[in-house]
Amino acid sequence: MSNTAVREQEWGKFIKLLLKSKLPWKWYMMTVIAGIIMSTAIVKLPQLAGQVMQGQIFDKQLVTQFIVLTVVTTLLKAAVNIFTSWVNLNTDRNLEKSIWKKLIRMPMKFINSLNPSSLTSRVTSDAISVSQALSQFFALFYVTYTLVLTLITIYGMNSKMFIAMFAIIPWVLLVTILPGRFMFRAQNKIQSRYSEFTNFVSERLANLRLIKSASSEKHEVQKGFATAEDQYKSELYLAKVNLIVQPFIFSTQGVCMAITLIYGGVLVNRNELEMGQLITLVIYSQVIPAMISQYILCYQEIKRAQGATNKISEIMESDSEKVEGKISFALPDDDIVFNKVSFSYGRENVLSDLSFVIPKGKVTAIIGPSGSGKSTILNILERFYEPKSGKITFGNVPVEDIHLDEWRSAIGYVPQNSPLLSGSIWDNIVYGLDREVNEEEVIRAAEQANIYEYIKKLPAGFHTKIGELGSKLSGGQKQRIAIARTIITNPDYLLLDEATCSLDPQNEHEVQKALNNLMQGRTTVVVAHNIKTIANADNIIVLDQGKVTATGKHDQLYTENSLYRKYFDLQFH
Repeated sequence: MSNTAVREQEWGKFIKLLLKSKLPWKWYMMTVIAGIIMSTAIVKLPQLAGQVMQGQIFDKQLVTQFIVLTVVTTLLKAAVNIFTSWVNLNTDRNLEKSIWKKLIRMPMKFINSLNPSSLTSRVTSDAISVSQALSQFFALFYVTYTLVLTLITIYGMNSKMFIAMFAIIPWVLLVTILPGRFMFRAQNKIQSRYSEFTNFVSERLANLRLIKSASSEKHEVQKGFATAEDQYKSELYLAKVNLIVQPFIFSTQGVCMAITLIYGGVLVNRNELEMGQLITLVIYSQVIPAMISQYILCYQEIKRAQGATNKISEIMESDSEKVEGKISFALPDDDIVFNKVSFSYGRENVLSDLSFVIPKGKVTAIIGPSGSGKSTILNILERFYEPKSGKITFGNVPVEDIHLDEWRSAIGYVPQNSPLLSGSIWDNIVYGLDREVNEEEVIRAAEQANIYEYIKKLPAGFHTKIGELGSKLSGGQKQRIAIARTIITNPDYLLLDEATCSLDPQNEHEVQKALNNLMQGRTTVVVAHNIKTIANADNIIVLDQGKVTATGKHDQLYTENSLYRKYFDLQFH
């Protein structure tokens, strides 16, 4: 793809993102209009100043006009600043909402392709970069208007001075654009190093237990120093670039003024220019380079934000989960059928041509070696992922035709190491419910999950804060709260992925009893290490290397399937 095509694509993404986001367009237009009126006043002021300084200081009408225009210009500048700030705040908020709304409905395949810090950056810093660039985009309108109006006014005053001042523009562009490229690269380098340092610190803090247990503090301190040093060097590079560039940028106004004074003085001597006009032109000589520099800065800010725009566009233009279905999912009344289902994570094939039936109202257990695809089947049943090929049907209805939210609401899913959210124990038990619950229901669920005895000993009881991701709880306590959450939802289906693996034998026994009661009459799929749970299942599926090697009941499989028999015998030896 050519550079031109790439640039067009980037601008296309930028425009498309703006149209998709609910932005405060009325406020943007008010900002632009106020900016244009302000620019008109700014261009008019030097003319009045020239007349006043030419000796018309006692012209009351002229002085009044000058004072009024100065006050109006000041008020307009304040209005533009207020509008811009308000627009930025609203744009940040609306972009963050749009990105978050889209992100929360993205398929797990997309979410897993990015690390959490990158996703966080999309919602926060990238959104801010785009909103700032958008403000600059609209600022270009009145900056361009000011520059064009100034040049037209100069031409109307004296065409020779117009040519002389217009000839300065290439110099202004030269000393602004060339150094600007170095500054742009330096800024990008700083952003990259800052991101690396943030990711480094976040990852180490999240794994501080590992670092301490491995006695790697000294090593990690040195790595942290090296990462911070890289960031320092990139900032130092920008400081050096600024040190070189700033004198050249400041020189543009001096050069413009010098040319205006020298050539203007010649024209005054020839009676081709009045002194008052020269004073006006000297003021304009400061406006032109300032506007050009502002124009370049606006453009650079927009270009700098295009990286963030591309990242956000990647989310906004990606396909969301298919939520709406042709069929409303009411009560479960049929089997779930896998028909030649295959699935892969990227190029890694996980499931190959699976065909089996999960009978309604029965318990189906899945066993197999680690990595055989047991948890993947549950993820596909939850519709976190779509099969690469094959069909999953609910009776004769393809599951993709069933409303996604209704499907998931009918399923109680308890994975290994069930995640919790920051907040209270109560918040986590009732999370996801679309109805009001009373304390009796919550207590009953906690009792069945064998966590109530622990909760009632806490000073704040159910309202105890559990810390970020449940950091104040043990693994077993977190798992039992997750089980209580599943119990209170009273789901039609149960997916249990090693749901009791984090519990000690006593707690496992108690919770397993609660789960056994919950499984009665419900279609249940179990991945478990407890051989009793597996042996008592109505239907057992044996997996090996992503393929079904056998299905049936315990007695039949123990006799006919060597892998199942080996797995069963290992539990008792």
